[in-house]
Amino acid sequence: AAAASGPLTHTVSAATTATAVVGPVGSTTYGQPAAFSATVASLGTPAFPTGPVAFTVDGTQLSVVPLVAGGATFTSSTLGTGGHTVNGSYLPDSTGFAASTSPAVSHLVAQGPSTTTLTAPATALAGQTVVLHAVTTTGGTGTITFRDGLQSLGIVTLVGGAADLATSALAAGPHQLFADYSGDSNLAGSASASLPITVQRNPTSISLGSRPSSPVDGQTTTVRATVTSSGSMRCMMRT
Repeated sequence: AAAASGPLTHTVSAATTATAVVGPVGSTTYGQPAAFSATVASLGTPAFPTGPVAFTVDGTQLSVVPLVAGGATFTSSTLGTGGHTVNGSYLPDSTGFAASTSPAVSHLVAQGPSTTTLTAPATALAGQTVVLHAVTTTGGTGTITFRDGLQSLGIVTLVGGAADLATSALAAGPHQLFADYSGDSNLAGSASASLPITVQRNPTSISLGSRPSSPVDGQTTTVRATVTSSGSMRCMMRT
C-alpha cells in the first residue's frame, strides 16, 4: 500500500515594500505651502500596497494619509523657519504587505516677508492726543517703532498683530509718520509707507471787558482783553 504523505506546511510572507519621500525643490518661505509626496512600491509583486502613510517632521507625526495608487501627499504651511527632516512610514493594512520607512528628506524654511500698514487722523490740533494704529502680517510678533520722520515716538509690543500709540508730542506743522516692524523668528521686518499728518495751531478767541462798564468822562477805566485757546487763558490789562 502506498504510504500517506504528512501534512505540508507553507508560509506566505508579507511582500517587502520600499517607501520614498520627495519634498519641494529648494527652500520655501514661512507660510508658503510645502508638499511632501510619498510612494510605496512592492518588491516582487506588481500589486499596489494599500493602507496609509504616516508623515513625520522632526520626529513628530503630523499627518496620516491613505495611499492612492501607491502614492500619498502631505502639505503643510505651518512649518517654522529653519531646517526640518521629513520621513514617510508605510503602515500596511491586512493585504499582505510589510511596513517600511523612507530615508529622511531635508527641507529648509526661510523667513517670510511681512507687510506693515499705519493709520492715523489726517489732521490734529497741537497738544491734542493722536492715536497711531499699526497692523502687521497676520501672525507677526515683536514690536512696532512709531516714528515722526527720523524721531522715535515710542515702541509698542504687538498684540494680535496690531499696536497702538497715543501721543500728544506732535508740534504744529506738517509731519511724516512711519511704523517699523521689528520682525520675529518667522517673519522679516518691514516698514510702513509714509503717512502725512498736519498738526494745526489751536484756534484762539479774544474777549474785551472794562471796569466800570459804563465810564463817565474823565474817569479812570480798566480795559481787559482775555485770549482763550483750547481751555487756556491769558489776560492783558490796560488802563
